[in-house]
Amino acid sequence: MKILITAGGTQEPIDSVRSITNHATGRLGAHLAEAFHQVPQVAEIHYVCPRNAVHPAGEKLIFHHIGGTLELEETLRELIRIHRPDAIIHSMAVSDYRVRRVTTLSALAAAAQSAVGQDSYVVEQAMIETEDLRQGGKLSSSLEDMALILEKTPKVIGQLRVQAPNAVLVGFKLLDGVSSEVLLETARRLMAENHCDFVLANDMKTVSSSLHCGHLLDATGGQAYFEGKEQIAQGIVQAVLRKVESNG
Repeated sequence: MKILITAGGTQEPIDSVRSITNHATGRLGAHLAEAFHQVPQVAEIHYVCPRNAVHPAGEKLIFHHIGGTLELEETLRELIRIHRPDAIIHSMAVSDYRVRRVTTLSALAAAAQSAVGQDSYVVEQAMIETEDLRQGGKLSSSLEDMALILEKTPKVIGQLRVQAPNAVLVGFKLLDGVSSEVLLETARRLMAENHCDFVLANDMKTVSSSLHCGHLLDATGGQAYFEGKEQIAQGIVQAVLRKVESNG
């Protein structure tokens, strides 16, 4: 059995030394990898993460380090094509936005002024297409009014079912300070839209290095509740193993 796990958070570059990222550490992903490592029928675990994420231990582990969303997409596509994993556990916190252009507030103002009298689309395009200050290196720290124009990143989880139609797919949904009803409904919507077999739903208010609570939902309507990263990891592993076996 081959397992593919993503963990940690993506890092979207601003220049050669700066990036936009998030607070994901990869601790839960590491617990998942180590729990799968204890399963005799698991032969190899492909672990995709940034270099600064928590790294699990084990001789079955094969690490693939990535930076931004584009690199993540390319890495997953190749891993799925070559290794055809039996299960994909996509716990990575993927950035919702990446840097399209680095400019300045004064350049944006000048672009908007030059498009005065045009419709809003023309004004917006003029601002978006200001000169990109990135020249392949580090941006000057003397800039007083740096402005970042961001664009949406593609939803990586939405690509996984197409690329791996027979794999067991586990998605993750993290919200912050919502009711249980909203959390579970959002997780179910993620599951349906992306054809996941399971989704772990959790809220930031119950996520820390010592405390981590989560609801594991499955596509048949089942639901389980776990407390602690080790319990969550074991619950996901057992659910995945049962699903792989039932798929034959």
